[in-house]
Amino acid sequence: YKHGKRDGVYELYNPAIGKRIVRNEYRDGELEGKQQIWDAATGETMLVDMTWRGGKQTGYSKLGSVEESYRNGRLHGTRRNYTVDDP
Repeated sequence: YKHGKRDGVYELYNPAIGKRIVRNEYRDGELEGKQQIWDAATGETMLVDMTWRGGKQTGYSKLGSVEESYRNGRLHGTRRNYTVDDP
């Protein structure tokens, strides 16, 4: 923290598996730089890989049932929403 706002690298680890599951870079309280999130259970599958510049993201996200890509803060390509049908 700097002047009461996040500033620098924030990392979160899952102690049960001993792996990092979140890595975000902040400047003046805002995401600025890399944002990466991995599957919390295994730490293996990357779910978010974004780069933030000036409040706009570029990269990939697959959280929950939604998969999407961004370029310069705008949705880029097709947003996919996955559902599960009960038999």
